[in-house]
Amino acid sequence: MEQRQSERFRVHLPIAFSGDLVEGDGLVVDISRGGCGVGSDQTARKGSFVHLLLYLPHHVAPIKIELAVVRWAIGEAFGLEFIRMSPQHQQHLRQFIDTLPSVPGSP
Repeated sequence: MEQRQSERFRVHLPIAFSGDLVEGDGLVVDISRGGCGVGSDQTARKGSFVHLLLYLPHHVAPIKIELAVVRWAIGEAFGLEFIRMSPQHQQHLRQFIDTLPSVPGSP
């Protein structure tokens, strides 16, 4: 069984993504400092790279994730690992995550 490096939190956040193999929008259903799970009507392929715009509540501008990779994909859901984002956006994401309640059973 896979062990996650970061605790996951349940959320419902809009996201837009684009890459060579997929483009669309969806809803982030769980998030950590290192990645997120997305539900979308677009199908993503495992191993593809994407750019993300993550819309947080009470933030005027979205968090830009310059590079993420699809780690798993099943039907209309897929998991992303964040690879590269600016230190400022990383800090905003960390501050947002620090306000979230834990999901029971998360590592």
